[in-house]
Order: sequence, then structure tokens, then C-alpha cells
Amino acid sequence: MPAAAGYFVLACFLAPALSPARPARTQPAETGPDLLAEGNAALEARRFHEGVRLFEQAAAERPDSAEAFYGLGRAYWGPDRPYPISAGRAIEAFSKARALVEGKDPAFETRVLEALVVVYLRSERVSEARAIYVTLIERETRPERIAYLKTQIGEIDLDLGVFPVDALTIVNAQGDILGPIGPNQMRTTRYFEKGRHTRDPAQEEKWYRLAAIADPMMYQAHNNLGVALAQQGRYEEALLPLRRADVVWKMSYPKYPLYLRTHVWLLFCHLELGQLDEARAEWEIVREIKKKDEDHLAWLFGARLQVALGQAGEVLPSLEQAARDDPEHVELLYALASAYAGLGRFADAVRTLQQAIAAIPEECPYFRARAPRWRRELETWTRGG
Repeated sequence: MPAAAGYFVLACFLAPALSPARPARTQPAETGPDLLAEGNAALEARRFHEGVRLFEQAAAERPDSAEAFYGLGRAYWGPDRPYPISAGRAIEAFSKARALVEGKDPAFETRVLEALVVVYLRSERVSEARAIYVTLIERETRPERIAYLKTQIGEIDLDLGVFPVDALTIVNAQGDILGPIGPNQMRTTRYFEKGRHTRDPAQEEKWYRLAAIADPMMYQAHNNLGVALAQQGRYEEALLPLRRADVVWKMSYPKYPLYLRTHVWLLFCHLELGQLDEARAEWEIVREIKKKDEDHLAWLFGARLQVALGQAGEVLPSLEQAARDDPEHVELLYALASAYAGLGRFADAVRTLQQAIAAIPEECPYFRARAPRWRRELETWTRGG
């Protein structure tokens, strides 16, 4: 893919990965080592709710433990977790960890700040995120990292409406800035940045719709609008902006492979609409792109298509293994439950779908449109199909 193509935003499916915790030098030796080790092991196994319980216990036993609060923040937000348990509680935990090490252990404090800024940025608290980026720049020596941090600040300033225009700034006829932003020369708009800085699909829809109007040749705006609509259960409406994203991509980058995520979400929408012929056609496109660009969601939605086509037995072993590796992944658990139901194993289907529903985080609106249908399926499977 072109290096300067802009952002490939994955809505609530992608949260930046956080590095594993390491002991702060200010940490007393007797601080609940078993609880901390167990908590980190739970996160490694992607058992985030168990991680919350363990780190909460560690923090209660030793309220002066920065590592306990750092681990708790990671459990609430989740390293590379698509659906955070609680952004607000993650912010509280990271902030407590920062306060405990501020001015005492710069290396550990930097690790905490790098985690905290991600949550701020995705929770519409961009001014606070900007302040952290400024602090991180003061501590950074790597040129490429400094360029990244300065670009992040430029994008926040664009969101806040205070980005300084100069002779190189591109502005459309309506006065909207289109870039380039920061040392990394990003093509983006204020509306697109506002869409990036929220996890509410309704707000994302609003901002990405405006972004697509401001810069019709920004394929990411069309793509992310389609994703936001799909996450609200408006699958038929999502098809148009996703197809438009595909057209713009082909026009902009004719020598490159098709943009995978657009076709993954087209596949998803056709699955949800029960349009299996269209879903199969998208899956063929996705499989061709995947030769050069692996994608977990592509595999997962492809497995769901095979289940819908009566091939549940072929994908069940890989779905079961994936669920063992990621036992709180709601979308994965639903796919596994559907596979069990497709094989007539309704008791397993009910148990797994109950796990999926129980794992839905309170703060993730993505599943609100789907949970009622899942509960209807649960009733049907409970009756034996």
C-alpha cells in the first residue's frame, strides 16, 4: 500500500497495542508479585475481565503500586483489544499510575503516558492527549518518533480548529483544510480527525460524512462512513459508501491491490443481510487480496460465510482454537456459536452465544444493533433449532 495514503482507520476494531508491563524501579519488592504476575498472564491470554479482577486486588492490597494501576489500565482498555471494557476506568487507573511515578521513574512514566494518550485520543479528550504528546516529545530523541508525535499534535490542532495555515496548506473551496499535516504530511481534514477521536458510531457517521464531502477523493472517509453505518446495524446503507471507497481507491491507486478492509466490510454487510451470493463474491476478492495482506476479520467473516453455506464442519476446529486463544472476542464467539448451531450442536451453540453476549462491554455500542437478534437466535437454539 502507498506509504503516504493516509489513515487506515478500523473504527472500534483496532486499538493500538501497548507494550507488556515491566516493574517500575520505584516498586517495593514485596508488592503482590503473584497477583501482578497472574494479572499479566491473564492479559497475555486475553482474559481481560480476569485481569481487571487481579489488578484491582493488587491495587487494593498495595495502593502505592504503580505497576498494579498500570496493569489495571491495560486490563480495562486492553492491549490490542477491539472492544475496551471501560475507557473511563482505564483513564483513572493510568492517571493513578502516572501520579505514583511522576518525577521518580521517567522510563516507567513514559510507558504509562504512551498508554494513557491512546485512551484520551479515542475518547474525545484531545486537549489532554495533546498535552501528553508535548511531554513525550520533550523526552524523545529518535527523529522518526518525534516526527510521528508532531504529526499527532498537528492532527489534534486540526480537530480543535487551531491548525496554523501556511503556503503549503491545501484548502478546498469551502475553506476546509485538506493537509498536509505535520512532518509526515498526512492528508486529512478536521472532520476526519473528529471521527478518529470518538468511539461512538453515530458520531463517526456524522464526521465521516462531512469528511467525505470536504474531500471526495479521500477513500478512508468513505470507507469509515460505511463501517460506522454497519456498526449501527444499517447494513444496506453502508454498502454505498463502501462501494464509493472502492471506486476512489481504484482511481487513486490503480497499480496497488484493492483496499482489503473495504471488501471485508462489504462481506460483513452482505452476510448480515443474508445476501450469500454477494458475500461469496466479496470473499473471493478478499481471498485474492489476503495473499499479500493478512487480516483477522477477513478470516473471521470468511468463516462465517462458510458456516452460512453449510460448511461449518470445515471451519469449526480453527474457530475453536481461535476462541481458546482469545476467549473474550465477541465476534469470534458468535461465529463459533453459529458453527455449532450449523452442526446441530445446539447446547454448545447456546453456551457459546451466552459467553459472547456476556462479553459485550458496556461502552461498545457496536453490538447494540445485533444483540437483540442474537437473543432471538439464543431462544431458537435453546429450543433445539
